[in-house]
Amino acid sequence: MHFVKKVPTSEEEKAAKRKEHEKRAQQFLRVRDRIVAKRDKGEYDEEILSLTQQILEKNADIYTFWNIRRTAIEQRIEANRNYLLELDVLDEEKAKSAQKVENLLAGELFLSYECIKSNPKSYSAWYQRAWVLQRQANPDYVKELALCEKALQMDCRNFHCWDHRRTVSRMAKRTEEQELEFSNRLIEENFSNYSAWHYRSIALTKIHCDEKSVKLDDSILAAELQTC
Repeated sequence: MHFVKKVPTSEEEKAAKRKEHEKRAQQFLRVRDRIVAKRDKGEYDEEILSLTQQILEKNADIYTFWNIRRTAIEQRIEANRNYLLELDVLDEEKAKSAQKVENLLAGELFLSYECIKSNPKSYSAWYQRAWVLQRQANPDYVKELALCEKALQMDCRNFHCWDHRRTVSRMAKRTEEQELEFSNRLIEENFSNYSAWHYRSIALTKIHCDEKSVKLDDSILAAELQTC
């Protein structure tokens, strides 16, 4: 009948999905080959950043492309450093040059955040964040720790996030007592949070250790038993 929408059969649906999958696969291969070709030529330019971003937004676990991005960013940081050393530029020009690098690093944090949203257990994306923070002039550790806490609320067993939390805590020079209090809050929210208990045990060990051994006196042990 006219004007009646044809409902695709299951076989037609499968064929359409297969065709779409093949199309995406071909697109991926073209972009991948372009990235590899540019890398082999040493062309770590804006295009290679754009191409790697296209793929990583869809699959954040391809660590080779993160490596390429780090190389491209390092080259820009080094070029900026050399520019400031070689030229007698004004303070205003120095500030603009430094801001370009900070904007680039901020964009990298945004990309890794988007990747983590779609894949919270992407080791490569979490690693990229730590790498960027180590190169920022003034990393926002408060914001980064809040991100970790949000991710752990979604999945308290996300060990990639726990590892990142440890890294950021060291960078932010947080004390073990502060991290012990952090574990307290998580355990109060969910006493079945095994990872928080483990994190707590490490903090306690570091707080009460000397050069030779760990010493937990009876009062500390009693308090821990009471918590349990």
